[in-house]
Parts: sequence; structure tokens; C-alpha cells
Amino acid sequence: MLTRYLTLIGLLASLLIFSGCGPRETMLSRNWGNSFESAKQSQILNPEAGRNLEPVVGLDGLSLRKKGIDSSLRSSQ
Repeated sequence: MLTRYLTLIGLLASLLIFSGCGPRETMLSRNWGNSFESAKQSQILNPEAGRNLEPVVGLDGLSLRKKGIDSSLRSSQ
């Protein structure tokens, strides 16, 4: 009877130990190639975009962030 329990405990322990060795899906493997595909699709949609070297005109990031925070605060009240 004792050998049965020890065998069962040994099998369960080995299953627990070796279950960590299996393949796992990571964020990298889930998103592999997405940035390449996004850049490729953007170039297909607008192949002339690289010729426009003028700077973007508008608000800077800090101003946009403040505007977004202010508008979200106003909408929640």
C-alpha cells in the first residue's frame, strides 16, 4: 500500500515538474511580425508619404495630454 502511494506521489511530482517545460505563448510570440505588417500596409496605402518632409503642425504631446486629461475630467463630472 505504501509503495502505491509513493508511486502516485512520484508521478504527480514528476508531472508538476515537467509541466513547466512545455511551450508557452508569450507576448512576443503573439505579436510576432505585427509591426512589420503594419509598416508594410501603411506603405501600400500611402506610398508617397516618405516624400512629404514638412514637420507636423499642431499641438505638442504635453498640450495634447493636458487637453485630454481636462476633457476627460469635464466629461466625468
